[in-house]
Amino acid sequence: MRKLTTIPGLISTAAKSHAASVATAVFMMIAVMAAPVLHGAPKVAIGYNDNDSSTPAFKFEGVPPPSANDAATHAVFTIVDGSRNTAGGDVDVLHDNKLPDYESDPSENFSFAAGTKKGRLQIDLGKPVDIKQVNTYSWHRAVRAPQAYMLYASDGTAPDFDPQPKNGKNPEQCGWKLIAQADTRPITGDGGAGQYGVSISDSGPAGILGRYRYLLFEIFPSLKTGANAQTFYSEIDVIDAHTPVTFVEYTPPVGFREIFKTDDGVYQFTIDTTQAPEMANWARVKMVSIITEWYPKIVRLLPSEGYEAPASIVILCKKLREGAAAKSGDREITLNSDWFRRNLKGEAGGAVVHEMALLVQRYGEARKNNPNATRNPAWLAEGIADYIRWYLYEPQAHGADIGPKRASKVNYNDGYRVTANFLNWVTLKYDNTLVIKLNAACRQGLYTEDLWKQYTGRALQELNEEWKADIAKQPAK
Repeated sequence: MRKLTTIPGLISTAAKSHAASVATAVFMMIAVMAAPVLHGAPKVAIGYNDNDSSTPAFKFEGVPPPSANDAATHAVFTIVDGSRNTAGGDVDVLHDNKLPDYESDPSENFSFAAGTKKGRLQIDLGKPVDIKQVNTYSWHRAVRAPQAYMLYASDGTAPDFDPQPKNGKNPEQCGWKLIAQADTRPITGDGGAGQYGVSISDSGPAGILGRYRYLLFEIFPSLKTGANAQTFYSEIDVIDAHTPVTFVEYTPPVGFREIFKTDDGVYQFTIDTTQAPEMANWARVKMVSIITEWYPKIVRLLPSEGYEAPASIVILCKKLREGAAAKSGDREITLNSDWFRRNLKGEAGGAVVHEMALLVQRYGEARKNNPNATRNPAWLAEGIADYIRWYLYEPQAHGADIGPKRASKVNYNDGYRVTANFLNWVTLKYDNTLVIKLNAACRQGLYTEDLWKQYTGRALQELNEEWKADIAKQPAK
């Protein structure tokens, strides 16, 4: 953890002399009226945690943690210029008093779209507020962590005030005042990964930046060398000088190991998140329901004569060194916590379904019982698992769609989503029990390429060319 502090002087000598003269005059009339607030030079404090020391608590040296009751909580945030990254959160995540559970969580952060050279964001507090601090927080495992912006403020009373000046219009020429600038980007290179807290405050005796209703952020990319990397902003706080601050409370997650049963009572599964407590809440809320519903479904979808799927399985969550999303054994599935925590709001559920399908397949059993069993192609095993995932579990996601531009580049044996697309096409066109038959053959060690001709009347290569031709005819999306 380290702290950097800069103090840009943004108030002129003339302004300071004027403030001193006013203060002297007011002192002579102290019995009649109160003294005005004296402002000093705004100061910018920068707190930084590297990837190893970053936590959802957002604790820094020299910068306060995020507030739970600041003046921005009920403010209106508006994008004045630029567009947001649609894969991430809307502007509401900037003042919902909630923080990301892990680095690089797009849905809990706001960022501008790639290529935005300068974005402008306005905050309307609803009424003038004596602002003590403006604090901004960001977190990303790579280049989207550093912050760079200009902060302007206005009470909205200037006759030429423009509440939403677009890029190219100088805010200082339409009723805004430049308060400070912050730039935590490395001078060179792509460094700066981790967590940042920037706190803008006033160095004067009253500690008040000013009385303002509106704030305007002019936000720059997180790299000096290009506009594709955009900062993941987690929260923006505006601290009212007259309201005691309550900070967001962070309670570290606690892992669990617990046994659950499917609704029919036939199967049970153990979920273990003791080595990955950050997955505990998702596992209990989301994964339990997925397994409860879909494990019995997958067993029914992949039947074969004399086969019984494991009645008890274990789902273990932990960090995998090899970087795979997950791996399956005979009765145990291991989920890579690093990959899953980045995809809890995206592909995590589908990945669990895929791994359960691989576990239910148990194609390796054939070679144990029959030394003459044929070796099953990996592309088919993964393709069947992805067929269940993309065409039965989450068909609305269109994750296995293939457009006409890719028709010449794909083949049936590419595996995963591509093979899933091929299987779905053959199933719909030739044999709606194809996957069941192929699975049974693989499980019994009887798979050969000749089965495609037997089931469909077409050789595998003929099916491949016909499928690709159909893809090429699809309308472009």
